[in-house]
Amino acid sequence: MTNIQNIIEKVIKKNEHKFPNQLQDPIANFLRYGMTGYAHYHGYNKELLSFMRFLSKPIKAPCLNSNFRTDSFFETNFPSIYSNRVFRHFSETMYNMKQKNYGAGEALLAMFYDDIEQAGKIGDFVLGKKHLEVKSVVSSASLKAHGNSSFRPSNEAFKRLYGAKQNGLHQFWNGSLDTFKEFCKILYPQFSEELVEEIHSLNDDTKCRQHLGLHVLNEYKKIDKFDNLIVVKPSGNGDISFLNIADFNSGDFIKDNIRFTPVLYRGRGTQALGDGYVDIQLK
Repeated sequence: MTNIQNIIEKVIKKNEHKFPNQLQDPIANFLRYGMTGYAHYHGYNKELLSFMRFLSKPIKAPCLNSNFRTDSFFETNFPSIYSNRVFRHFSETMYNMKQKNYGAGEALLAMFYDDIEQAGKIGDFVLGKKHLEVKSVVSSASLKAHGNSSFRPSNEAFKRLYGAKQNGLHQFWNGSLDTFKEFCKILYPQFSEELVEEIHSLNDDTKCRQHLGLHVLNEYKKIDKFDNLIVVKPSGNGDISFLNIADFNSGDFIKDNIRFTPVLYRGRGTQALGDGYVDIQLK
């Protein structure tokens, strides 16, 4: 083996336990052949050697103990690596290494957190004693409001209480409080009457969506019992936007960074979650 091949094998051995069995070979083959082929074609062999040496050694990654948001995660935290001419190919390919129950962005992040482990039943990863839930929002991602994925009362309840569905969610906020309270008793029985009244009283489409979404996020945390929510999205040139939520009491911070879209009426939707889930995007 050549020197670069030896170093790539060290990188594979260092990281393969972080990936599901079905992704270990595709990722190893990408590092062995995809990266070397790309570097050889473009004349970036020295850059590849430098990049693989970096990955083979201990990496100091950002601490996840507090809330933060960056739209240039790699440029900010790993500037010399970000400027390496093989990085973009590596980052964009690794971001999309995914399978069922192992989403986009997870394999890429795992490469930069040495102590990260695959989670068991809680979250996507374990780092230290923290359970991390990772959501990629290239388009959007969904947060469950109920542990039971067969919970599907929204269509029947909506038809009985509101009649024909109109575009948007204005029917909920602009309709009567009593009707909204009755609907929420069915869709969100875990919500207090005071909370439902609080949401309706905001009398603004964006504020109502954000406030309801924030409380569904907290329900999701209770259901899946994770410690951190990490939301990622490609931001261009191989970099990513990275939102870390460690303190779920920081409602203003969360609302400032996440756009919530509550799905209060399923219609013909086929999402494999119980009704009342919320879609999220990064602002």
